[in-house]
Amino acid sequence: VLLVDPSAGASSAGFYWGLDAYVPEAAPSTGTLIVTKVVVDSDDTTTEFTIAVGGGLSPASIALVNGAAQLYEDVTPGAGYSVTEPSPPAGWDLVSIVVSNGSPSGAIDVAADETVTVTVTNTPEAPPACPGTTGAPPIDGLPYAP
Repeated sequence: VLLVDPSAGASSAGFYWGLDAYVPEAAPSTGTLIVTKVVVDSDDTTTEFTIAVGGGLSPASIALVNGAAQLYEDVTPGAGYSVTEPSPPAGWDLVSIVVSNGSPSGAIDVAADETVTVTVTNTPEAPPACPGTTGAPPIDGLPYAP
């Protein structure tokens, strides 16, 4: 096989014999999805939050604590992925699920060579209001407690 080095111009130094041909590197055909867990207004790093990941990724159910992440590599490009938190643990509220590329969390689009981060954020539930305290004036600086 006669190979030509186009950078050598018209000189004979640009020609050589070989059995291998230059093969350009293929463009990436997959993407990456990262699911992260964040809790606000709390230092809790032990409560596990169950997150469902749809679209054929494995594992489809993950348990993450504050600050943890799950990495999915070699994700086939497309918009068929989803991330949900079906039932936050007792004492916690789901605040948001934000996808870094702007996709809705129920139809996440991952392109070839793209890394998409999905951040699932929770906050502790607000304590229940004491019944009968609405509008009651404080006595000696203390709130009314029936």
